[in-house]
Amino acid sequence: MLVLSAACLTYSPLSTEPNPPTWPESVVVFGPGDTGIESTIAAAYAVNGGHEPTNHGQFSSARYAFLFKPGTYDIDVPVGYYTHVAGLGASPSDVTFTSPKGVYSEEQDYSIGGALSTFWRMAENFKTAATYDWQVGKGMMWAVSQAAPLRRVEVVNDLSLFEYQPPITDAGEASGGFMANMKVGAAIKTSEKYKSALVISGLVTFIAAYHYVRIFNSWTEAYAFVPSASGVTHAPVLTGVPFNDAYRYMDWLLTVPLLLLEIIFCMNLSKDQVSSEAWTLGFGSAMMIAAGYPGELVVTGDLTPRFMSFFVSFMFFLFIVFKLLVGLKGAIKSETNPEVAEMLSNVCTVTVISWCTYPVVYLFPFLGISGAQSVVGIQCGYCASDVISKCGVGFMIYNVTIKKSAALINGALLPKTQIV
Repeated sequence: MLVLSAACLTYSPLSTEPNPPTWPESVVVFGPGDTGIESTIAAAYAVNGGHEPTNHGQFSSARYAFLFKPGTYDIDVPVGYYTHVAGLGASPSDVTFTSPKGVYSEEQDYSIGGALSTFWRMAENFKTAATYDWQVGKGMMWAVSQAAPLRRVEVVNDLSLFEYQPPITDAGEASGGFMANMKVGAAIKTSEKYKSALVISGLVTFIAAYHYVRIFNSWTEAYAFVPSASGVTHAPVLTGVPFNDAYRYMDWLLTVPLLLLEIIFCMNLSKDQVSSEAWTLGFGSAMMIAAGYPGELVVTGDLTPRFMSFFVSFMFFLFIVFKLLVGLKGAIKSETNPEVAEMLSNVCTVTVISWCTYPVVYLFPFLGISGAQSVVGIQCGYCASDVISKCGVGFMIYNVTIKKSAALINGALLPKTQIV
C-alpha cells in the first residue's frame, strides 16, 4: 500500500508533444510553395538511390521520409532505398504530382536488367499525372520487388511494374511487390497479351479472401469458450449455430477453374485451343468440387457417403492432373524460350503437388482422426493448401508473364510493330 501510494504521489502526466513535432533531419515536410524540394530529394537519392554504381545505397545507414502537404507539385521524386514518400491529405487527390515522372522507382541494377534487388522503399496517399514514356508504359514507374509497398495512390495514366532498358535483351524482372487501395486510370503494365492471366490471379485471391472472412465468422459463431463457475476456460462448446463449410466449397467452385484458366492463358495456344481447354478443365474442376461437397458433411459415424463422394471427385481430380502433367506438354514444348517452358512446367507441377494435399486431408476421418481433431485438422490442412495453390502459383504466373512480356518487347515472339 505504501509503495502504491508513493507511486501515485510522484506520478505526473507526460509533457505534451509539440504540433508539428520536432522532426529529425531525415524527415522533411514540404509545402506547395517551398523552394529547393527537388534538390533536397536529389541529395537523398544520391546517397540511397541510382544504378551507378549498381544498387547504390542498398546497405546505406541513411533513412529518409518526405511528407507532402496538400497541394500540387510539379517536381519529379525518385524513391531510393530506405525512403518513404507520403501525401498528407485526407484523400490521395489532395496531393498531386504533375511532373513528367512524378513519384517513381527505377530498377537499381541496369547491368542485368532487373528490379529483384530494388526493395526497402514506400510511397502512399497521393495522385500522379505522370506522362513519361518508360517504353513499357506512359505514366508512373514502380519497378520494385520485396518490401516496397505502394498504397492509396491514384495513377492517372499507366502504372508500369517493370522496366525495360536497352541494350539489355530482356525486360527487367520484378517479384513480390505489394499494392493496396489503388486507382489506375489506364493500364497496369507487364504486357497487354498476358494481362488476363494477372487479372485472374488477382481475382482468385480476392474471392478467396472474401470467403475466408465468411469462413472465419462462421467458425467463431459455431463455437464458444465458456468459463466454468471457477472462471477456468475449458474446451470450446457448440453454440447451436452450425459451422457452414459451404463457404469453402463455393470459394473452390469459383477459384479452382480460374486457377486453371490463368495457367492456360500463359501458354502458346490458339483461340480455339484456349476455348477447348478452358471448357474441359473448367467443367472437370467444377464437377470435382461439386462431387466432393456432400461427403464433406460426414466426418463421423458411417463414412460410406464420404467415401463415395471422394471416389467420384477423385476421378475428376486424376483427369485434371493428367491434363496438367501430360495433356499440356505440347503447348509447353512449343515455347521459344526454354526458360519459359521450364517455368510453365514448374507451374503445372507445383499446382498438382499443392492439390495432392486436398485428397489426403479429405481422408482424415478414415485414418482414425476423429472428433475435434478431425474437424480442426481438415480446416488447417485446407487453409495451408489454399495458400500454396492460390498465392504461390499466383506469384509463379506473375513471373511467367514478366518473362514472356520481355520476349514480346524485344520481338522474340511478335514483330515490335505489333506491340501496343
